[in-house]
Amino acid sequence: MELRSDLTLRSEPPLESRRLCRPRTGPYGNTDGVDNISGLPDDLLLQVLFHLRCARAVAHTSLLSRRLRGLWRHLPELSFRDLALGALETALAQVSRTELCLLDIDVPEHHRYSAAGVGSLLRTAARLAPVVLSLVFRGDMVGRDIPFELPIFHRATSINLNVINRVTWLRQTLPAQGGEFSVLERLSISGCHLDIDIGVLVLQCPRLRVLELRRFWHFGAGMVHLHSTTIEELVVAPDWWIGGIDIVAPALKKFTMDTYMSKDFNVSFLAPMVKDIHWR
Repeated sequence: MELRSDLTLRSEPPLESRRLCRPRTGPYGNTDGVDNISGLPDDLLLQVLFHLRCARAVAHTSLLSRRLRGLWRHLPELSFRDLALGALETALAQVSRTELCLLDIDVPEHHRYSAAGVGSLLRTAARLAPVVLSLVFRGDMVGRDIPFELPIFHRATSINLNVINRVTWLRQTLPAQGGEFSVLERLSISGCHLDIDIGVLVLQCPRLRVLELRRFWHFGAGMVHLHSTTIEELVVAPDWWIGGIDIVAPALKKFTMDTYMSKDFNVSFLAPMVKDIHWR
């Protein structure tokens, strides 16, 4: 079975499928050999494909009817599993919609990737303007010292960037062109080397309510500065020690910190509304 660049599959269907596709000749069957799927309107077909929740599964439907071929490009939500970065970019380049509701990508363990490839994939994803973006990388990375840039996702309300492999680090920098994540409410970053001033990142997210920084390595192992009037939930869980925290968050209600601390660790914490604190 081969996944082509247009996400249609070429294979001989199993014998059982070929039998099922033949016109039935019983009293309740269609004896004219009419393709009833192809007669359905596009809106109805898209609703059916939407509920499959996986671009690869949608691609399989082209075996049932040629009418279904390529319709995945018009779906408002796209989920990709078990594809290398090159195949992902090829697929995303074919998407007809310019504003997605969801883009969910999971790169599995047996695929290798580079920071440059991740940056290119993010730029391609940004052009599709998803409302919810989730990127999970489980494999091994090549060229770990090459930073990648986090582009602006102007429609995103939720971004999740997760590197699962504990020996893999992505060096993440801020967009060179500046700009704002103007509607972003939830940001989760895990497994990245942050060449980022977290305070500056937060200033680029004027509506941010939830910030989760897990298994990150902060540049220079310095202080984590965060001043925000909107953040209500904050998680700071680096993979190694940091110099201290400087937090001013009048709306903060839940704070979690899990870090290594030296005797010189500095704490400045102003959050009068906080009700739930977990500190380890």
